[in-house]
Amino acid sequence: LLLRKVEVGETARSGLGHALLSASFYGHDEIVRELLDHGANVNFQDDSGGTALMRAAAGGNESIFRLLPDGCAALMWWHGTFASDPATAAKGGHTNIIQLVLEHAGEGITRRQISSDSALYQACCEGLEDVVQILLNFGAHANKSDHPGCALRYASPNGHQKVMQMLLDAGADPNKGGSSCSPIYWAAESGKGTAVELLLAGGADINARTARDDDSAIQCAADQGNLEMVQYLVGKGANVNIQGIDSGSCLQSASAQGHDEMVEYLVQNGAEVNMQGGFYGCALQAAAGHGHYNVVDYLVRQGAEVDTKGGEYGSALEAAAEGGHDTVIRCLLENGTSVNIQAGKHGSALEAASKEGHAEIVQLLLEKNADLEAVNSRGQTPLSAASISGHLDIVRTLLSHRAECNTKDLFQRTPLFLVACSSGRQDIIELLLDNGANANTRDLYRSTPLMAAIKRGHAKAVELLFAKGRLDKSATDCQGRSAMWWAKETNVQLVEALLSWEVPDVEHTWTTMSPLVEDDDALLCDRCLRGIMSSDPYRHCDLCAGGMDLCVECFGFGFHCLDSTHTLTPCLDWGETNRYEDMDEETDEDEDVDEDDFSSDDEMD
Repeated sequence: LLLRKVEVGETARSGLGHALLSASFYGHDEIVRELLDHGANVNFQDDSGGTALMRAAAGGNESIFRLLPDGCAALMWWHGTFASDPATAAKGGHTNIIQLVLEHAGEGITRRQISSDSALYQACCEGLEDVVQILLNFGAHANKSDHPGCALRYASPNGHQKVMQMLLDAGADPNKGGSSCSPIYWAAESGKGTAVELLLAGGADINARTARDDDSAIQCAADQGNLEMVQYLVGKGANVNIQGIDSGSCLQSASAQGHDEMVEYLVQNGAEVNMQGGFYGCALQAAAGHGHYNVVDYLVRQGAEVDTKGGEYGSALEAAAEGGHDTVIRCLLENGTSVNIQAGKHGSALEAASKEGHAEIVQLLLEKNADLEAVNSRGQTPLSAASISGHLDIVRTLLSHRAECNTKDLFQRTPLFLVACSSGRQDIIELLLDNGANANTRDLYRSTPLMAAIKRGHAKAVELLFAKGRLDKSATDCQGRSAMWWAKETNVQLVEALLSWEVPDVEHTWTTMSPLVEDDDALLCDRCLRGIMSSDPYRHCDLCAGGMDLCVECFGFGFHCLDSTHTLTPCLDWGETNRYEDMDEETDEDEDVDEDDFSSDDEMD
């Protein structure tokens, strides 16, 4: 085509550029010459910023590199972490090309932002000793950290000892690893013992911490179960009781992973069995939560306090109950833990087991006289937890042990109310009604289980409530909205059914701004029980009820969390939508919240 002198338009010129890059990479000298003779742009860049010179360097094609015109303007184009012709050549180990690039560009490298440091990082990753030496001789910085870490950080995890020694000899700081971790941490994480030894000999801090979570090399090794590495580090003076933000102590990390030998070694070498901190609070809770019976048994025999509170689960017993680890629970109970210890997010071990559906553990805890009415951070009992989660067998077990079916949580919602607005499980609703659940109970905002089921679209649950519940058909919530109003708003197919059940008709004069979100896993507004769409802003309180959320509409109507002194945090971009910006003014005109609708115990701001 070129010999026939086909006219080269813009699209064709782009094609020539791509052809030039391909020919340069694969070493086709004659094609490169032909393309250049016919006007191919030597500085053409593809979508990733690559040039012919870079492709020749990557392919190690010295002849083509020499063939391309002197002083190419596109000697380098920034397009990624390792972005230069030296770096491209370094990745392939093309020492001749690297030498050519550096000699050819000379001082122009700095002016054109060609960084030999980028090439150094790449060469260190690959362990290319000759390339590293060339770059260091040219003036690459052993300590520069333009990239996520210094050169030594890239050599350490791969155990490139000779490269590491070159860098140390060139003045690399053994404790400088970039924005996150030190070289010794990376070496320990990769299990490179010789690299760790080399770094320590070069002056590395054995207890250096990561910037992101305060972890150290010994914690990393303990978590991975690398006993040999831990033994070496301890022998060199590593602190066995050093703590990280999330991982806690080395003992906690090893316990969470079930590394029996590691746990025993750490305890024998000074690890504090009851040290608190980290995600799990203590080593015993970490082991219990993951069901590591041998570790739990060993720690208890070494003096671990079985009722220590703190951490994600509050106690070791609650952690084991959530995970369904019956042998661990028996071990803890046999060693004196309180079956009713209350500390964590579940409130009790019985609530944790009830929520997660561990029927055998529920039975075990009940046999040990677990408190049926212990509540979690939302004021919910084990019966509420089992009802919400849909565990019929556990609901039946709890009721058979005389669990109270009309207890109310912080929002004044009973187990019946909660199942109506969550799963809508008919079998659980029927079981609760048969055991005396009040179908007309009101929550803090005067809503009923019927309204909750309608809002959530549970048509069968609505039918069952009418069949068995002796409902107050004219009940209204704190804003005067009845079951019929909510049916017209959210579930119009229920309107005819409600009329057949002689529910009073109402005029539906205005509509809510929140559409029905049918996803059972959607975030719910704790006031109106409607799903919050992922695209909608909302307000959140960390302090109330273990976390309380309000949709934009309820917040606009003047509703708050359970404590009017708390500050509600905007979630998502509250300013990205303006469809609610006049809500406060509309509230005054349309629907005022009447605080007289609440009892003295159920006040709302």
